[in-house]
Amino acid sequence: MSHSRISIWVSRLADTNPATRREAIHSIEAFGDPAALPALAEVFVKDPELRGEAQKTAQRIYYSQHRLQIAYQYVKAGANEEARPILEDILKVDPDNIDAWWLSAFVAETPQRKRAALGRVLQIKPDHAPAQKMAQALDAQLKQTGPLPERHAPIIPPKKKRRIRWPYVLLSAIGTVAMMFTSLLLLDNFTGGDMFDDFEHRVLGEPKPLGYINILRGGPASEDTPEQDRLPITKRRNIEYGSTNIGVLNHNEAHEFRFYARRRDEIVAIVSFTTNGNPDVFAVELWNSGGMVARELMGMGFTVGPLTGRALQYTALIEGGFSLVIYSQPGGPSGNYTLMVTTIDQLMESQ
Repeated sequence: MSHSRISIWVSRLADTNPATRREAIHSIEAFGDPAALPALAEVFVKDPELRGEAQKTAQRIYYSQHRLQIAYQYVKAGANEEARPILEDILKVDPDNIDAWWLSAFVAETPQRKRAALGRVLQIKPDHAPAQKMAQALDAQLKQTGPLPERHAPIIPPKKKRRIRWPYVLLSAIGTVAMMFTSLLLLDNFTGGDMFDDFEHRVLGEPKPLGYINILRGGPASEDTPEQDRLPITKRRNIEYGSTNIGVLNHNEAHEFRFYARRRDEIVAIVSFTTNGNPDVFAVELWNSGGMVARELMGMGFTVGPLTGRALQYTALIEGGFSLVIYSQPGGPSGNYTLMVTTIDQLMESQ
């Protein structure tokens, strides 16, 4: 995409017509160019009407580019198994990401899948010279080894080793969290106490920030990040898989839950809130030492009776420490919450 074309849409972010500004945000998201992030940050600060849409677009662009760089490093190192699931995740969110399809051609498990990925690159950009050259060489090879797939057949990413019935898995995890949350609420109301309130808030007063989250781009923020683009982390705990954690999330703050994951762990995080807010406003992220690796997926929120919440799923590519971060920004969830981080294997074993 040319820089001049993205500049046109960036300039329209300042238009007096909200419909034009909204169209510009959506077009910028389609380009996926990180050069637009500063302009989106300005919309986030100065345009309350489109603040949420600008944030979502910025996070999607940053998320896609950040993970694409990780995948590229894996491809360079010959770690195809590590790169493949990252690229599949990117293409689920952004099916026209030409860079992800191009890298997919290098990590494909079969010549047919490689040809399919190259075909998708050429559908998006017919004059992609390296893809043309590679496809021609592969066509010649496949003529001798087997039939080519249909030229315009649907492109299907490689299947994972096992198929997870996500609705069933999430329902199981959500049910566990919802039952715990309901029980604690009933006990809290019965005793007239405030079980969810933080001891630190009540006894020690307002806590000092333990760090910051960048609510515009996602991931950790520094003290140099503009104040309007960050939220303080006021609670940090070490947790284990399967443990239930409760607390109170106040407006304009974040809580961090650290845990250890093994490579290939299929992580599931569920957070129930009494006040879920606008489901389009992000509230849950997963970090490792390199920054944000995942955030809640649109459509993975849930409602169980009076309870609502958020869900996140991620397959760990490396062994090490991770942080689940929940945060409350304008329009997002707040108040009492129950949180659980577990794995697919643990959920399956509990059935």
